[in-house]
Amino acid sequence: AVTSRFEISKKTHQASYHMHSAHAHSYYEMFYLISGGAIYLSKNNVYHMTPGNITFIPADTLHRTSYSEAALHECVSIEFTQSYLNEAGYRIRHSMAAKPPVFQNLLSAGGLRSDINAMLSLILAEHQS
Repeated sequence: AVTSRFEISKKTHQASYHMHSAHAHSYYEMFYLISGGAIYLSKNNVYHMTPGNITFIPADTLHRTSYSEAALHECVSIEFTQSYLNEAGYRIRHSMAAKPPVFQNLLSAGGLRSDINAMLSLILAEHQS
C-alpha cells in the first residue's frame, strides 16, 4: 500500500558534516539552503549550493549532501509522496518527476530569499503545531 507522506523540517549541521553514504527514498524531496554552503551529489552531477539555492529530488534518486565551509549550515527539507499530492488534487509535471534532480537558484529576484525564508518559517511553525 502506498503511504501518504508530507514532512517539513529545518535542520542545522555543523561545519564539515558529510553524509556517510548516498541514499534514496520513495518520496520526493525539496531541499532549500538557508545558510552556509553545501555540495549536493547525485549520480555524476555535483552542485555547489549557496544560500537561496533549492533542489528538487525525484523519488528513488540516489544522492548525498556534504557541508564543507567553516560555519553552521541551515536547510529546510520538504518531503512528500505522489499520493499526498493526489489527495490534495495536485500532480507533479513529468519533467519535474524525471531524473536528474532539478536545481534552481532563487536569489536572482532581489528580496525573494527573505520572502521564502519567512514563508518557510510560517509553514514550519504551522506544521509543528
